[in-house]
Amino acid sequence: MAYNENIPASTDQLKVSQADILANFQALKTLIDVNHETFGAAGEGKHKFLQMPRQLAAPTTAADEAGFFGARGATSGVMELFFRRENDGIKIPFTSGTRPVADLANGQGYSYLGSGVCLLYGSAAVASVPGGTKQLISIDLTVAGPALTFIGPVYTQASFPGSPPVGNYSLSVDYSTTTAASLKLYLANEAALTATGAFKIFYFVIGATNLT
Repeated sequence: MAYNENIPASTDQLKVSQADILANFQALKTLIDVNHETFGAAGEGKHKFLQMPRQLAAPTTAADEAGFFGARGATSGVMELFFRRENDGIKIPFTSGTRPVADLANGQGYSYLGSGVCLLYGSAAVASVPGGTKQLISIDLTVAGPALTFIGPVYTQASFPGSPPVGNYSLSVDYSTTTAASLKLYLANEAALTATGAFKIFYFVIGATNLT
């Protein structure tokens, strides 16, 4: 029998409603047994784990309240855990992220940090840079992650998968032309005569998104 919140009524006799009362106790135990240690167990009442059904709308939060819920990520397209700040504050999708396409050496990915800051990461290949020149490397930051509204620190590193390149080289960020959608790097070969070999550029971009 299903749980009956109106049992027992003031006019019920125990011998008549006993079966209904028993059914209610059984229904309560069934409820407790879902993801909880059961009655009389060593950890009774404690959660074994959490299962959070998808919420179509964020929970309302008042002052000195916070919301923790599951919803589909706008960028990832799968269920994520969200944290909502007090007074219906911003919703932070702090589990949202992707693995790079194929692997870190050949793709781009993103991950949200707990504060709502977004980290974009990836790589780009550079075949060669002639001696005494510099090459502009333009990287689209909208491939894998959410759209950034602000770009902060950028960390870059150049590596070479085969033999070390010939000549002295340097890698720099052109902040004057870098935007929240496009990262601009310069790889310079300071040697006068010799071209560099193949390079792989790795980057980490810390930015902010328009969380609501």
